[in-house]
Amino acid sequence: MAELGGQAVSALDARQTALLARHSAVASADRALSAIVADAHASAVAARKRLDGIESEVEALVENEADFALDTPAGVRAAHRLLADKLREIHTVVADAAADAEAKAAVLNEMVAHYNSGRAE
Repeated sequence: MAELGGQAVSALDARQTALLARHSAVASADRALSAIVADAHASAVAARKRLDGIESEVEALVENEADFALDTPAGVRAAHRLLADKLREIHTVVADAAADAEAKAAVLNEMVAHYNSGRAE
């Protein structure tokens, strides 16, 4: 009978050790997830800030069209170059944000395994 009690204690100790290890793994995954989400948010805010800056520059062109002499061929060319440059900048910002989002999504997909690995326990 004492042997059964000893086995039960051993089983409980083993289960507690396994649960503590699982808790530690999940806590680590939670910290990593928190860092990824914070980084994703910071990246999105930075991209938005860059786009807002570009918007301000384009609005300044429209508001100050007299400064660009848009009634002359040279002024039109200068405005066209500026708008083409801004369009390239927008494309770069969006492409960079998309690549960053894809990279973070891949990391998050890998993290799913950390959370799912202990479900059956």
